[in-house]
Amino acid sequence: MSSTVVATKRRSEGKVHWSYLLMSNTPYRALSGFLNRNLKLASILMVVLPVAWLVLWNIFPLGQMLNISLLQQYPVPAGQSEVRTFEHYLLLFTDYTVYLPFLRTMGFAVVVSFVALVLMTPLAYFIAKKVPKNWQVRLLLLAMVPSWVGELIRVFSYVLIFASNGAINLVLMWANFIERPIPFLYTWFSLGAGMLYVVALFMLVPLYAAIEKIPSNVLEAASDLGANGITRFFKVTLPLMRDGIATGVTLVFLITTGVYTVPMILAGTDSNLFAQVIASYFHESSLTWPRGAALAIILFVSALIISGVLHSLLRAKKKY
Repeated sequence: MSSTVVATKRRSEGKVHWSYLLMSNTPYRALSGFLNRNLKLASILMVVLPVAWLVLWNIFPLGQMLNISLLQQYPVPAGQSEVRTFEHYLLLFTDYTVYLPFLRTMGFAVVVSFVALVLMTPLAYFIAKKVPKNWQVRLLLLAMVPSWVGELIRVFSYVLIFASNGAINLVLMWANFIERPIPFLYTWFSLGAGMLYVVALFMLVPLYAAIEKIPSNVLEAASDLGANGITRFFKVTLPLMRDGIATGVTLVFLITTGVYTVPMILAGTDSNLFAQVIASYFHESSLTWPRGAALAIILFVSALIISGVLHSLLRAKKKY
């Protein structure tokens, strides 16, 4: 049966697939034919377009941020020349309102990364090794459902949980465990719980991918040789999932260092993070923008260095 007859039959049945509509479109066919006839140009475009996108939306803004951070004033007053200086970078070492939140943020990010690792490892192992294959993807999709909602809305949901008249306090008071509400909100506890809620998925998926690749016969062989569950996990499973651990910890660390909405909503006065300090300079007069830009560059470079060190320490050492 010819393609024309098949297309006519599909249209008559009213079940034309979207891919057919796309591929039968004249501009698409013309572009596809042109690229097939010019494979060298197609190869160049495959390289140039992603690089151009990266430069336009990542490298150029970073370059602009770096340029502003080196200016003594921004914008430069009319009739005056630009004055370059590194004094804004010295705030990290001279101003305690800057270096304390910086150290607090780095320590908090490390703690969140490893708590997320501890919490997500059993769940990832359960999905990868205990759940039937046809249900694994469904459970992962179910875990992704909260991420379909905006981060701001998800974080605000924790306010409803941790508030004095929130879900936790209402249940505890109803069960007569407490007489007055416990101040969960605006503490390190609420900040940590909210952050873990935001980053959990970024730890779960790499761990699942690493554990799912471990052959089941390797684990069975360890059991046959007399290893119990704990020994098998630490001697067999854990070394084989180190790549997933390194990826998950790196992702969670990078996200935690730069997240703004979670501490803005859930943090207390004694638990403000570095991202809030940076934002405060941009919320003020534009004269303070160079300070905010310098601190943003410091955060960017520091997060990359520390996450790189963590990744190199945690990744699997290849012996082949």
